[in-house]
Amino acid sequence: MEQVETNYTQEEVEYLNNSIELGKSLDKLKKNKDYKKIIDSLFMEEATNMLVRNISYSKNKEDIYNQLEARSWFMRHIETIESNAISASQALTEMQGE
Repeated sequence: MEQVETNYTQEEVEYLNNSIELGKSLDKLKKNKDYKKIIDSLFMEEATNMLVRNISYSKNKEDIYNQLEARSWFMRHIETIESNAISASQALTEMQGE
């Protein structure tokens, strides 16, 4: 990568590059058929639907709410990685244009 004069510190540039690399890794992972089968289909769809269907019958509703919340936090984390990668890529593109 060429040296770019910017207002960003070296640490900030490294953070941006790391965010982009995480995004690329996540993108590859999400294209993997096993990821789609286990995470997308089984964990996020089927198991979540089962939890929602069983919530009215469960004696331990708090456990089900916790499991649903955990899925929500997981998806937010995935979305944050994707969003950070996009923002980092845009920031580096802008830096190179300066």
